[in-house]
Amino acid sequence: MRSRSRNGVPAALAVCTLGMSLPMLVPASGLAQDFPAKPVRMVVGFTPGTTVDILGRLLAQRLGERWGQQVVVENIPGASSTIAAAAVARAPGDGHTMMFASTGVIISQSMYMKLPYDVTRDFAPVTLVALVPNVLVVHPVLPVRNVRDLIKLAASRPGALSYSHSGKGSASHLNTELFKAMANVDIAEIPYKSSTQALTDVMSGDVLLNYPSLAAVLPHVRSGRVKALAVSGAKRSAALPDVPAMAEFLPGYEASGWYGVLVPASTPAPLVSRLHKEIASVLAVPEVGEKMSAQGAEVMGSTPEAFARFMREGRDKWDTLIRKLNIPLL
Repeated sequence: MRSRSRNGVPAALAVCTLGMSLPMLVPASGLAQDFPAKPVRMVVGFTPGTTVDILGRLLAQRLGERWGQQVVVENIPGASSTIAAAAVARAPGDGHTMMFASTGVIISQSMYMKLPYDVTRDFAPVTLVALVPNVLVVHPVLPVRNVRDLIKLAASRPGALSYSHSGKGSASHLNTELFKAMANVDIAEIPYKSSTQALTDVMSGDVLLNYPSLAAVLPHVRSGRVKALAVSGAKRSAALPDVPAMAEFLPGYEASGWYGVLVPASTPAPLVSRLHKEIASVLAVPEVGEKMSAQGAEVMGSTPEAFARFMREGRDKWDTLIRKLNIPLL
């Protein structure tokens, strides 16, 4: 006689049903141990060749070598990385989709009236990877030697000088607006669709000022195509030690850009911890640090908890600035 379970279901079928449900019962720690089971997506919200793309590709390459699994950088540019962020927020929380994010992901939360995600609710911070200051640069023919001269010139000709930026809410936009507010000067803004073109037109003399990422502008500063007046961090950058920090002219000014890794909020804590440890190991490799330093980046590394606090503090700071300056929301 065929055996039957207590509820009348054949025992063999009961065993089959139990076996089919086993994957649902695998603990989160098991997911962390089995990762990665397939190629991993590293989503970047900007075009190839930008600082975030360059650093993201460096990290992706090293993680791929470490895991023996391909880590593919996927560029999804547009709307200050909000399109990329929305794609990552919707992805399964299995570690196979990560976002190499920048400061823009928290600025956008304050700049846009409506987003399909919330940066605090829909993402799990993994680690802060690096800090990269922006650099206030001018066309070489502008008759200024330093920020003090620039403030004096701008004050004497309100609205006559112009600056380029790569879109409302971008670092180049907000960093310059912060400078204008603290220096009490009027400089006209000219928006561009890309940071590359915004910088190119300063080199050609069509626009006089720009506040690009250090990594993007470093070769042009060294070649003399633009003149660097100040870096946006609280201290000077090792990549440009002779260029003052803006805080040396405007005490309290600080606006460094950052880069870090986020995953969907549904990612289990053990897997987030595993990703953090793996990335920390990569960042500890001297060659990786040297390559990031060559891009003007200061390698950081942090726990997920510390990165979460860092993001909250940054979001509060930029939200306050945007409201204080009455910058129109998008």
